[in-house]
Amino acid sequence: MIVSATEVRSSFGKYLDLAAGEDIIITRNGVAVARLTVLDGEDTEPGGTGERKARANLDPKTVKDETLTRR
Repeated sequence: MIVSATEVRSSFGKYLDLAAGEDIIITRNGVAVARLTVLDGEDTEPGGTGERKARANLDPKTVKDETLTRR
């Protein structure tokens, strides 16, 4: 998924959840500048087991639609 830095900044938590299912490419002025991805095989919490806890399966279109309707 490709999203702007502004969109990621305004809904960072949602994009962290979405990153559990796919890489998020972040753009600034239309140029890719970063990638938000899962840390495979690493603990994601202090004292964790290395397993990533995903919340609900989020649909990227739903996330974007929710963000647009709140503005």
